[in-house]
Amino acid sequence: MSSLINRRFPAVLLVAGITALACVLARELAALPVPVADPGESRTFGVDGLALVRATMVAGYLLWLVLEARITFADGRSPGTGGRDGSDATVYVYGLARVLTVGAAVCAGSYWTGVTPAVLAGGAVFACGVTLRLAAVRRLGRLYSHRVRLVADHPIVRSGCYRFVRHPAYLG
Repeated sequence: MSSLINRRFPAVLLVAGITALACVLARELAALPVPVADPGESRTFGVDGLALVRATMVAGYLLWLVLEARITFADGRSPGTGGRDGSDATVYVYGLARVLTVGAAVCAGSYWTGVTPAVLAGGAVFACGVTLRLAAVRRLGRLYSHRVRLVADHPIVRSGCYRFVRHPAYLG
């Protein structure tokens, strides 16, 4: 029973996270149209710039989760020792980080009152981090896993983004 929970834990979190973020995205998209205050305008609605930035970031996070879905669902079938040496704890730490991130998107209100350079910088840092993580995952291919594990005959990768950073998937 415990091994079944260990194998299914990331997949359950992924589905729950995608569902919660889809609700957040719907909320942000509903906040996009705002009435235009100027009676001289020919249009009656404009777009809330901050809601657009928030919706874009939530959509980006959803896209990232969907792109990692293949890894999440394949993780239980990955080769290697995963679990026998206590490495399953990494899945729980990763899961906790994912829950906290989704929870912040679902529960936390925005402290920003408009689109500022800090908001745009945050979006740029997020996009760079996701890009780095996806490049690292792509470089490792089938050997990438959310679990820290040993795989027989696994070479140390020193090309791509691994030339510059030892653990680019963690950095991203």
